Amino acid sequence: MCKNSPILKVATGSHSGQNSLKPRAHLDNAQNNKQADIVNQWKELDELRSAAEAGSVSAQLELAFAYMKGDRTGQNFVAAAQWYERAALAGDATAQHNLACMCLNGHGVGKDGGQAAHWFEQAALQQDIDSQFNLGMIYEQGTGVAADEVKATEWFLLAAENGSARAQYEMGCRYQNGRGVERSLERARHWLEQAAGQGVARARNQLLDLS
Repeated sequence: MCKNSPILKVATGSHSGQNSLKPRAHLDNAQNNKQADIVNQWKELDELRSAAEAGSVSAQLELAFAYMKGDRTGQNFVAAAQWYERAALAGDATAQHNLACMCLNGHGVGKDGGQAAHWFEQAALQQDIDSQFNLGMIYEQGTGVAADEVKATEWFLLAAENGSARAQYEMGCRYQNGRGVERSLERARHWLEQAAGQGVARARNQLLDLS
């Protein structure tokens, strides 16, 4: 059974490749040439915040990730969650996924499996593969929702069909064991081969058991 934890997605805006900001109160002569770069990075951060305040979803997403990572803003989970929520309410699937992860783990917001399920579903309906897989996990484990193997299988299958190697491995296991689906070694082999083709070592080992 796949036991992967939900993975936080990385913001992909124009500022996301900047170096970590570690400003110093005093710079010696050897560091003076770096001072302008530091000032420019702070200026860029201010511009990013202004764009986010003005309603730019991509800026909101990037600013949220900056607060989450903490290299340019200082780590602040509460601020990260607030910016992810603004972008999520605007319909951004990555923000919805990341906000769900924060709800699931209690980072910056109260730990709330129901809200996690809600935001994962919003992203999953936009064909976000990680959210589809995570919804499968949530229904499998009954986190914030009633445990339901049939619904878990539906989301795992959708993620598998959309190319998730983790979900393909999970579906292989489910068909092999008849969990949430009618047992079928043929279907198990199909999904395990798909996962193995994407480099999932466990799937290759599982295929040996089917031989």
